[in-house]
Amino acid sequence: MGATFHDEAWFFDTSFDIVVRMEGVAFRDRAIFTRCEFRKLCLKDASFAGGAYFTQSKFAGKADMSQTTFKSGIEFEACVLDMDRYTAEEMQKRGWEPPEIDLTGATADVASLNEPAKLPSGWQLKGSDIVRAATPEPKSSVVRR
Repeated sequence: MGATFHDEAWFFDTSFDIVVRMEGVAFRDRAIFTRCEFRKLCLKDASFAGGAYFTQSKFAGKADMSQTTFKSGIEFEACVLDMDRYTAEEMQKRGWEPPEIDLTGATADVASLNEPAKLPSGWQLKGSDIVRAATPEPKSSVVRR
């Protein structure tokens, strides 16, 4: 969308009922999402110069943050993927994907982070790249002798 937020942006106790489309948006200062509820969040190619902070927020559908750049901070604290409100059938009818936070191709400017990154479950920093965390292979229940 190409919009730019020059000052600190606060989203507090906000329920976004349908789709939040902020592809390519630039946040020049901090972006803080506290107790927000998202059905579908599109932040692809966004830039968070002052950091992005998601605290006690619920994601009821896909949060696409792929190719996003984070500087100064990235924090997901006490957030949940919540499908209780919408059943799988309702989500499918709406054409929505199940709850997921997608950080594919996202990067964090590690040198400028004020605090260690707090990423959603299943994601980790590898250098400045945000990548899916390796999952251990399941142990076989069959013992071979």
